[in-house]
Amino acid sequence: MGRRIQILRGIEINLPILTVGEMATTTDTYKIFIGHATKNTELACLSSGTTEERPTGKSIGFPYFDTTLGNPIWFNGTVWKDSTGTTV
Repeated sequence: MGRRIQILRGIEINLPILTVGEMATTTDTYKIFIGHATKNTELACLSSGTTEERPTGKSIGFPYFDTTLGNPIWFNGTVWKDSTGTTV
């Protein structure tokens, strides 16, 4: 079994400076950040909506912030997965 990645989450204004390689998502602006030396680097701004509004026909790895779950999820080509690999 591979390593699990822990992703912090919270509102952007309260986001602390992350350690190098540490990841976080913001629950108010739906952005993904990674720690980089002395600052956080924005990686992406997610598409978002409820579980029922999830897009269809997306490519493998497509990110989506599910507001029903309050978490980012990713499409694996067949189903949606959260950061622990659980189908959601």
